Amino acid sequence: MPPFSTVLASLLDSSRTVRRQTDYYMATHDAPSPASKSVSSTAISDDGTVEPTSPEWRPSLHELLIMITLAGLSLMVALDACVVVTLLSALVSDLGLDATQGFWVGTAYLLANAVTMPVGSLLGGLARGIVLLLVGRCLQGVGGAGIIVLSLVIFTDIVPLRFRPKWYGTVLGAWALGNCAGPIIGGAIAQSTTWRWMFYLMFPFCAAG
Repeated sequence: MPPFSTVLASLLDSSRTVRRQTDYYMATHDAPSPASKSVSSTAISDDGTVEPTSPEWRPSLHELLIMITLAGLSLMVALDACVVVTLLSALVSDLGLDATQGFWVGTAYLLANAVTMPVGSLLGGLARGIVLLLVGRCLQGVGGAGIIVLSLVIFTDIVPLRFRPKWYGTVLGAWALGNCAGPIIGGAIAQSTTWRWMFYLMFPFCAAG
């Protein structure tokens, strides 16, 4: 096996050779044409066509308001999914439910998803028994899924492909905030007032959306 110094010298010689060949190629070939430069500032759109992009793209005021609204709705969905965790014991005790029925209060939200969050919140807030409560939770879950899918569709429509990960981060950040704040808010509601406020809490978000 050759000594380390020999191997190192061989690597350095190879590096110098590659650099000399690169310098020679650059010196003997023409600079890229303006047309080729313009290609580097383009991107592939969703339909496969080449469209120009700009590193200076910024949303208009209208687009910014849309993104803020979507972030707020995502916050609402995540909050509504998590706030029930710390309120479940108070809810089960108040309605006289058994463990299985209490389990379905949270699960019904995750199983049924679409577009009826306000109606579900109203029914849940007015519930006097397990049937109406589960119907309200199912309708809330339906609305939650519709909001998430709609957010993706709207972002695809208003934000260029190259910038979507950056700007969609606002929605994901709001979602993460709702997941973290939900149990805390639920605990505060359980300590200070009735569990029904976990439903009433959604109405300001629904009105803003």
